[in-house]
Amino acid sequence: VNADACAGRARRPHIVTLMADDLGYADLGYAGSPLIRTPHLDALAASSVHLDQFRAPTWCAPSRASFLTGRHGWELGLASAHGWTLIANHTLLLSELLRSLNYHTAIVGKFHFNPEGGRLHRSGGRFGWGFDEQYGFTGGMSDYYNHHKSWSRNGERVSEQGYATDLFAAEAARIIDEHGTSRPNRSLFLWYSPNAPHTPMQAPAAWLDRFDSTLSPVVRTYAAMVGCMDDGFGRAVAALRRQRMEADTLLTFLSDNGGPLIPAACNGVLRGGKGTPYEGGVRVPAFFRWPACLGGARAATPAVAHMVDLFHTFALAAASDLPAAQRQRLAARLRRKAPHSESLWPALREAAAAASASAGLAAGGLAAVGAARKALEGEAVARMRRRQLVLQASASSSGVLRGRWKLVLAGRRCLALPDGLNHTASMTGFKADKYLLWNAIDLDRRNASAPNASAERMRAARRAGVKLQLYDVIADPREARDLLAPERGGG
Repeated sequence: VNADACAGRARRPHIVTLMADDLGYADLGYAGSPLIRTPHLDALAASSVHLDQFRAPTWCAPSRASFLTGRHGWELGLASAHGWTLIANHTLLLSELLRSLNYHTAIVGKFHFNPEGGRLHRSGGRFGWGFDEQYGFTGGMSDYYNHHKSWSRNGERVSEQGYATDLFAAEAARIIDEHGTSRPNRSLFLWYSPNAPHTPMQAPAAWLDRFDSTLSPVVRTYAAMVGCMDDGFGRAVAALRRQRMEADTLLTFLSDNGGPLIPAACNGVLRGGKGTPYEGGVRVPAFFRWPACLGGARAATPAVAHMVDLFHTFALAAASDLPAAQRQRLAARLRRKAPHSESLWPALREAAAAASASAGLAAGGLAAVGAARKALEGEAVARMRRRQLVLQASASSSGVLRGRWKLVLAGRRCLALPDGLNHTASMTGFKADKYLLWNAIDLDRRNASAPNASAERMRAARRAGVKLQLYDVIADPREARDLLAPERGGG
């Protein structure tokens, strides 16, 4: 419970999450992109705590499920982007929890959950799923002009004209302005999740004109899409400033997964991309900003973090004004409902305090942290640097990270499918993969416990071209040196 966020503050923070879709790790101005300009995100990044070792599920749907539940996609039976997520009633949702703490909850943009689940999961809100407001679509992707058939407002289908990213930006700003005017004594939770820069590659002419016409059309369009997305995020932040909400807003920026293996997206030195267990698929840009609590200096933490951790971290921030006994009960509930979700507050506070001290700034909400608590936080951060994460658990590709060591189980080829290609038909050694899916992770108890089951699983894996690989992702972020390769003395 000592890992709570600025406990004892007079009011709960607003919580705003800006989530890009399929953004390349290096496709940001502050990340050093020579082409793409993101002035609004760059300005936020300059006064934020960055999570340099942040991972997310490698597909859209599992990532959003992890964000909303604090549980990994493999815990929920969801290994890929194909299909919608259904969540059981006993699963606690972040939106549901925050709504119970008197937050006004809103989702703008891509949701990627089965809309039927909102009626099955009794979490309240006009839209369901614990959301008081909703605008956007529930599918996995949408044409930016001819919108997805599920395009809706509060669950009611609507037909509207306009470029999707611009429509989402206007709606996010409207929600913030209306909240600041109509609900000044309540806190806001806004999940602002535009579809950009997910395919299809489409951008307004005005944005295309900002980039060199000699660029390849797909690269030029992608750059314009990211620029327009950044502009939308800037409009949301401008609304927070207009309503004098910015200082008390816990704002998080991240991508739902790594950039796809298309010529336009750039994951920098990272290997692979969306749909793969390699760093290009699971390592994403992420930063936290809360001026009233974390100060205003740029900071970074090497703590190993994951999308599931936002659940625990946001919940504790929302409970910062509760009595200690209530925070303790909440922490116990979080451990039951989302056992793999960790609070990031020790890492965030430690990084912010160090940056503030080195910059000669007052540490704001950090000033009262005592020596004993600092020792506890240092221990917690050290433990998080060594933590184990099951990044992906599917038959065709799996990954486990423990501190700097990453074990990958992958086939001969990475699964990154062009539009229209059937996922099942494209899987190399599909029958063997299907066998592995039900046996290698012991979902089929009878077969898993049968004599020689392990040997048969290994034979099936070899037939599918699956092999184990081991990487030191700190010394070798490119994952170029497989430490298990025979030439390196491995098995």
